Amino acid sequence: MKNTPNCVLFLDAGGPGSMAVMELIKQANLRVRVVAADMNPDCPARHVADVFVPIVAAGSEQYLSDVQAIIQKYNVDLVMPSFHFGYKKLGALSPGLFVGSLDTALLCQDKWLFAEWLVEHGYTTPSTELLAGKESIIAKTYIKPRYGAGAKDNYVVSNDSELQELAMPASTEFLAQDFVEGQHWSVEALRVDGQMVSCSALKVLTHQSGNASEVLLEDNPELKDLCARLLAGLNYEGPANIDVMQTSNDYKIIELNPRFGSTVRFVGAAGRNTPAFLLTGDHAWLAAERHARYGLEGSNTAVG
Repeated sequence: MKNTPNCVLFLDAGGPGSMAVMELIKQANLRVRVVAADMNPDCPARHVADVFVPIVAAGSEQYLSDVQAIIQKYNVDLVMPSFHFGYKKLGALSPGLFVGSLDTALLCQDKWLFAEWLVEHGYTTPSTELLAGKESIIAKTYIKPRYGAGAKDNYVVSNDSELQELAMPASTEFLAQDFVEGQHWSVEALRVDGQMVSCSALKVLTHQSGNASEVLLEDNPELKDLCARLLAGLNYEGPANIDVMQTSNDYKIIELNPRFGSTVRFVGAAGRNTPAFLLTGDHAWLAAERHARYGLEGSNTAVG
């Protein structure tokens, strides 16, 4: 069992994934000081963390120095991969502060480069183009930011007129991806020291504000094997949230978020506290999952 960190820092702490991880750490009653930083001074993280610190946006020139000041002031010894922005700037920090590989996280965060990597390595993924290079919209198409999180600035269009109504400039910062009909899966995985220590397959039943609000946690060996091979091929370390669409023919990998996703709260409700394992190395937190249907109504609860 490894030494549990004394102080953990969450950046972009107000996101649903960050909130879920902080809540699971608190539920585990670990002797870990949780510091949350977010640009929104009223974000809900301030009610969960031990310390809340307002911080400038990741695009600000002051961002890196602010993060360094927080680390020094609170003696932070681990920065959890909960942040979506500022990865490149944070590369200037000591590598020992991060869970996993920052280089791999950067590849996965860039949805264009990640789509190219998937095609090059033989994985099935929707056809993806830079919006700047898309000549015409002739079928149902998903428009989304090249970098981003959640469903913000995501649109579905079926023709050029609908795209023009969005008044969106043709840009290398947005992607045009074939719209895939099928069953949405969210996979919460954790790979440590080259080994897959946890992989949970959650069939998404309903969404709320771009996040899963009701899921069916199932044992899906085929999907778990696909995600295990994907992470091994990337030489990926740390937590990963993988979005997959199941069609009548196969599984299409949509994207890989290099962090815990919001659906980790359901994994915790099913009896497996992967954030607690990541901090402690104690396999007691990786209990067998209760495969069931879970809904989110203010707390993690099994339904049905």
